Amino acid sequence: MNLGYDKALYLLPFDHRQSYVTEMFHFEPPLDAPSQRGYVTALSVERSGTEEFEFEYGVDFASHIEAFDSTFAKVLVRYNPDGDPALNRRQVGRLRELSEYCRRSQRRFMFELLVPPTDDQIVCAGGNKGVFDRPAAGPDHRRCGDSSAPSA
Repeated sequence: MNLGYDKALYLLPFDHRQSYVTEMFHFEPPLDAPSQRGYVTALSVERSGTEEFEFEYGVDFASHIEAFDSTFAKVLVRYNPDGDPALNRRQVGRLRELSEYCRRSQRRFMFELLVPPTDDQIVCAGGNKGVFDRPAAGPDHRRCGDSSAPSA
């Protein structure tokens, strides 16, 4: 399998509890109907609503992916390199486990990254957490000690 994906991909945000699978589209595992209709599917494997990336089905995550047989195994992770080192190590370990599983099983892997600011980064931004939710227009004002950082 080639790594990467070079076709147009349009993502629609759905309910992370995956109720759309059965209630909206009336699909049951495996997702043969969508793939037969030409749909590209992504199955969220993370536990929704948690700050730390954990598998929704724990150690059984692989059997859940196999049951739905989606195009992508998709994961959303909140990760800040300046954040809690122990938290980052645990999440990297789970990401490695998922990535290795996807390679072994010839499945595509979709990674969605959110970078939440640390408390120190918010202080350095003058308490304005909003600067972390939009692209920087010029120098990176998110760094402490930057003389052009926004003031309170």
